[in-house]
Parts: sequence; structure tokens; C-alpha cells
Amino acid sequence: MAPLHEVTAGLAPAKACRAIEVKGNVSSADGKKIETGTPLDDPGWLDIGEKSELVVKNVQTARELLFDGPARVFPCVGNEEHFFMDLGTVTTTTAAGARPGAEVSIATPIGAVRYGDAKLRVKLDAHGLDVTADSGDAFLDLPTATGFGNRVHAGGHRTAPFRKTDVKQLLGLCDAAAHTAEDRARDVLDPGPAQASPLGVRAEAHVKARQVARSLCAMARAALGTIAASASRDDLAAALDRADATWRGVPHGAASRAP
Repeated sequence: MAPLHEVTAGLAPAKACRAIEVKGNVSSADGKKIETGTPLDDPGWLDIGEKSELVVKNVQTARELLFDGPARVFPCVGNEEHFFMDLGTVTTTTAAGARPGAEVSIATPIGAVRYGDAKLRVKLDAHGLDVTADSGDAFLDLPTATGFGNRVHAGGHRTAPFRKTDVKQLLGLCDAAAHTAEDRARDVLDPGPAQASPLGVRAEAHVKARQVARSLCAMARAALGTIAASASRDDLAAALDRADATWRGVPHGAASRAP
């Protein structure tokens, strides 16, 4: 992807992300046309037409991602460097915005891709999910017992076959992972007399459990985006909200006993 520079004069302010280049047809769920310069602060799902492009830039970190259509994406989820995609191709850039411990995630109903500093091509279509790393490493998380943290080395690629979206199954995995993360947080804050593991070991387990929960819940969110609005969809969304709050939060009563 060629370097792109944001022109800010006369543009509406963006807290998190902006469409710094739009080619062809890109629109929001309510039919609003997305143009070059449009702020993309938690904008909801966007449709990118055939032979159309959307370049998204995080205005705080300067990271850029290029989405090629046809595609359906939800950029800058929660005004963070997190993206949902249920169709399309995304290309990432290196260097700009990379910093220790900061990961970008691209979640799909099939799996979630995470990277810190890498040039990737991630494609999701009727055949499945394909992740190619031109430079840098990435991780592919899959909704299976052994699917978390599959490394995609520079110069290599990994694939995951297409499977029918099962939002309820993904929600169940998300909810279980969220409660595991909550348990690991409780181990850190209030280990109890039977907990013999050093604090560093418990903290590492908590970080990993949170990452698993984040990826699985993001996959469930991406899958939810494929369902038409309905009362049952609202119920699933509410359950996902509760799961997200569980893995993100501090266990009830634990904060007062934190070391």
C-alpha cells in the first residue's frame, strides 16, 4: 500500500479513525455514502462495493488498513484498533503506529487475526479465511479447543475453511472464555490460601485468558453482524454485552482485597 497522508483542513474532527481514501462505492448500513475524509469513530457496518476501496487510518497511531471490495466491515470498533469483517480483503501496513504490546485485531465469524507490526493480506470469502504475512508475524485465533494463537510467520500463510456461521455456538464459547478470564482475574486479586502460584504466573494466565475471551467474543460479534435485525438478534447482542463486561471487568468484591 502506498503511503497516504491525511488532509485535515476543513474536515470534521475524528477521535479515532478516518476514511483517508475512498474509491468507488462505500456506504453505511443506513445508506449514507462514505467519502474521503469521513470520520469513522465506531461507525457500524460499512458496505464496500465491487472494485471499491476504503483506506482507514487511526488518527492517534497513524496505522492504516486498506479494505478491497466487495467487502462488509466494521472499522474501529469501540474507537479502538479492532475491526470486524464478514466479507472482503484487507491489507495492513508496517511501521506506522507499531509499539510494544499494542495489537490490531481483525475478527471474522471464522477466526480472528492479531498483529503488532506486520504487512498482511487477510481475505475472507466463500472458500474461507486466508492470512498471508509478507513481513512481520501475526496470530490466527480459531474457535476450537486448540485454535488459539496459531502463528503466521513472515513469508508464510494459514487458512481456515469456510464454515456456516453459528452465532449461538460462538456466543457460548465467548461466554465460557469470559468467565474463565474473570476467574483468572480473581486469582490475581484474591488468590486465597490454596493458591501457590507466583503472582507473575497468575498475571500471565489472566492476560492470556483475557485475550482468548476478546478474540472469541469478537468472532461472535462479527458473526452477529450477518443476522438481520430482530428480537432474537437483540437478545444475542445483550448476551454478548454481558460476556464482554465479564471479561473486561474486575470480579465483584475483589478490588477491595487487591494487593
